[in-house]
Amino acid sequence: MTGFDPKKLKFGVRRAEPSVFRDYLEQVANQGLLMEKRNWQHGGKRGESVYTHVLNGVMLLEVLRRPLELSDLETRLLFTVFTVHDINKMGEYAGKSYTQIAIPENFEQQIERLGLVQFFPECRHYLSEISELARRHGGHSGGLSLMAAPSAAIRRGRLEKLLYLVRAADIADLSHTLEEQAHKNTFLSYLNAFADEKQYTFYLHRLAENRGTLSNIMHNAIVSVLQGEGLIPLLYYPDGVAYLLPKGKMPAISAALRRLTARRIANSLNEMTGQEFESFIQSGIQGIKVDPKCLELGIPFAKIWSTIHTRVQTRSLNRDDLCANPP
Repeated sequence: MTGFDPKKLKFGVRRAEPSVFRDYLEQVANQGLLMEKRNWQHGGKRGESVYTHVLNGVMLLEVLRRPLELSDLETRLLFTVFTVHDINKMGEYAGKSYTQIAIPENFEQQIERLGLVQFFPECRHYLSEISELARRHGGHSGGLSLMAAPSAAIRRGRLEKLLYLVRAADIADLSHTLEEQAHKNTFLSYLNAFADEKQYTFYLHRLAENRGTLSNIMHNAIVSVLQGEGLIPLLYYPDGVAYLLPKGKMPAISAALRRLTARRIANSLNEMTGQEFESFIQSGIQGIKVDPKCLELGIPFAKIWSTIHTRVQTRSLNRDDLCANPP
């Protein structure tokens, strides 16, 4: 799920709003999970740290939680499961046999080590569910174990459903290019097994050339427009984005939608250039000159005048020099 800078896309998490995702970032991702940057994946995820893999999966689950109507409890449970699911690549268990170490006691130890108790205070009450979902994420064993009954808050049938989401998040991280299909199809099969009646498919946007920052601006503008059409941006790549949308809801890319996208791109470019508009206001011996570019960028005159006024007010003038060199 690598690609252009998704940090510039807003997650919609505001400081004043309660947010499971914000809690995870503050209490886990920026705390105990940081040590997993030193542990590296192997196989299909070779070259990616455990830290990156976990964050990719958690962010994908965060995007899915609202369309799939996941409760806060289910979301905290899923985030916790995905954080510890690769226990054989973490801490003292790195390199050991998964089937031998994937037991509740070891998962509990990882939960403590990574600070997940602060994020999910009730996690010990759900240790059986966490262990079962983590243990089975890659098909390491058969059906859900009967060694411990699930809690009343999350019934066994719902656990089976949540397992599909853990597997979906895990397999999506293997889709390394926009063109890749096999892992995307497997992801959809897991997602649609969870969703039942509402089935999803992928829609792709692609840019033919990579022009660095310009491409990044264009990607973000396209994403904002297509989100307005009901598409869910999910997987980001250097050349495009894979969106989720309900089957049968394919968007009509009309001329009006293209014009809207072009306006968003132009506005973004003007805004970026406008942030440096002061460089177009030059101070010289004969006074202060304003390049016409400021007006072309749509910079308000009040803002231009404020910059000029500030320069005049802060300029240090020597009376003797002025008298010696009259205009």
